[in-house]
Amino acid sequence: MANRGRFSELKLVADDWNAVFPGNRDPSDGRQVEPFFICGNHDVDSWSYLNEGVNDLVCRDVAGAWKRAFGEDYAPIMLKEVCGCKFVLCQT
Repeated sequence: MANRGRFSELKLVADDWNAVFPGNRDPSDGRQVEPFFICGNHDVDSWSYLNEGVNDLVCRDVAGAWKRAFGEDYAPIMLKEVCGCKFVLCQT
């Protein structure tokens, strides 16, 4: 999601999601839509050789960046349920 590990990149993903599913709802019928996002190595690695002087790196506060971007608490492992099916999401 954040190719160079910057919060501004992570926020773009969240902004796009919220534009399509405001309040995590399907705008056509109001049904709940569960976001399934997990961090990858590009999201949380400092990539310092690409980010010299950058202040908005996700790795500086992963939990805080996650909360600010997606409005949900960060956890290394999350359980989400959709239509009775449980999904385990494991952050990298």
